[in-house]
Amino acid sequence: MQSQNRFSSPIWHHISNVLAVGILIFSWCACYLWIMGLTEGWGAPWDTTSIRPPIGHWQRTINDFFESGIGVYLPTALFLMTSLLLYFLTLVRTRAVRTTSLIFGITNLAALITLLIITIPIQMFLINVPAHLTPEDWSYWGDFRREWPLTLIALLLFTGLFLIQPYLAHRLTRTAD
Repeated sequence: MQSQNRFSSPIWHHISNVLAVGILIFSWCACYLWIMGLTEGWGAPWDTTSIRPPIGHWQRTINDFFESGIGVYLPTALFLMTSLLLYFLTLVRTRAVRTTSLIFGITNLAALITLLIITIPIQMFLINVPAHLTPEDWSYWGDFRREWPLTLIALLLFTGLFLIQPYLAHRLTRTAD
């Protein structure tokens, strides 16, 4: 009976809220790093090569956009702004900091792990360089025609994440009451 009172105390309530928010913040940091890496790898595949598509080619334009300036941060900023907005809108409706933070934090991390598990085998398959290409050919180092499925998978996964997070938070806070 006494241990039950210890875990229902206001101090434990505050500690568990802080831990839940900490998990959420950690997940946002992990998302930041992961999406920055994806942007560099998928959006600017020629950023570290000496050979690039010719200036004016559509693939060079995309590479240059995601290699510097706002393009470097745009995908991460869109993800984090969307996640923050959904989190705060959901928090206003649920009024359950611990549950909402845990749901958003855990689902963010689960989405990143899922993306990793799905995309690594696909990327290995797609990136296999055709035999006729040599390192002197810019297509050897990257080609958006090979990588578009990875971007589509990431977009679909993050769209699903943003749809499921508020739903789960509302559902779990309703059943907790």
